[in-house]
Amino acid sequence: MRILLLNSLSTIFNIKSAIKSAKSFNYDKIIYLKHEQGILYHDANIENYLNSLEIKNFEIVKNLENLVEYKNYAFIAFYPPDYKDSFNIESFELKNDNFILILGNEVNGITDNIKHLVTDKVFIPQKSSFDSYNVSVAATIGMYIFDQKIKKF
Repeated sequence: MRILLLNSLSTIFNIKSAIKSAKSFNYDKIIYLKHEQGILYHDANIENYLNSLEIKNFEIVKNLENLVEYKNYAFIAFYPPDYKDSFNIESFELKNDNFILILGNEVNGITDNIKHLVTDKVFIPQKSSFDSYNVSVAATIGMYIFDQKIKKF
C-alpha cells in the first residue's frame, strides 16, 4: 500500500499538486497530519478538489496515534543532499510497495513530532544551485522514481 502523508503543508497549490500526483501514481491513501496549532488550509476547497478527482481515501489526523496501524511501513521523507544519513533517491533501495511518503512544510520541512517515525531519508539530486525543489515538484519526482522501482518487483 502506497500512502502519501501531508505534514502541515500550507499552500493550496502544493496540497492540490501533491494530491493530483498521488492520484496519478495510484497511491492508495492520502493522509493530512495537522500540526498542533495548524489547520488544513482551505478545507472546503480541498474537499471539492478531492471530490472532483474522485478521491475517497483521504483522512485528516490530528495526532500520531492514528498512524500506529502503519508501524511496519517504511516512512520515507525528503532531506537535503548534505543531511546526515540521507540517500540519493536514484540509488535508494525500496524494499516493497508498503511505504508512506512524507511531505513536509514548504519552509520548515516535516514537523518535529513526526521525525522519529522516519525510517528512510532520501534526497533528489539537483543540477542547479537552488536551495531545494518546490515540495510539489519533489513529490512528483519522488513518486515517479518510486513507481519505476515498484515496477521492477
